[in-house]
Amino acid sequence: MTAQAPQQSVSVLGTGNFGQAIGKRLLRSQYDVTFGSRRPKSRDLQKTRDDTFGTPRVVGMREAMKESDVIVLALRVANFQSFAREFRSDVAGKIIVDVSNRSKSTPVSSSNAEFLQGLLPEARVVKAFRGVTEP
Repeated sequence: MTAQAPQQSVSVLGTGNFGQAIGKRLLRSQYDVTFGSRRPKSRDLQKTRDDTFGTPRVVGMREAMKESDVIVLALRVANFQSFAREFRSDVAGKIIVDVSNRSKSTPVSSSNAEFLQGLLPEARVVKAFRGVTEP
């Protein structure tokens, strides 16, 4: 009998279209996914709901961050500073996967991931999933 590897967990912060899409892919890949939202009771993840997976678990942002050492940050760049002010100590030592895209109105001259790393120096920020630029 072969021993099963422990299930890896990932927290997805942000329950918009991209957060739901990546969360569903992670669920299909056998990850334990916890969604974090500022308003968890009012978030409807119907797009992510699946007969196979049921309804995904949505909790507050801080609670979601406690669930995993890997956090997918599916927030707009405009929200990075307020996120960092509120949750900086919660992400210390964790891997933050930045999935944001630059837009013409992005208020920084560095990359979004470099900007985020500067706001969260105790975290390890990586960039992933470059997509279509926001308007």
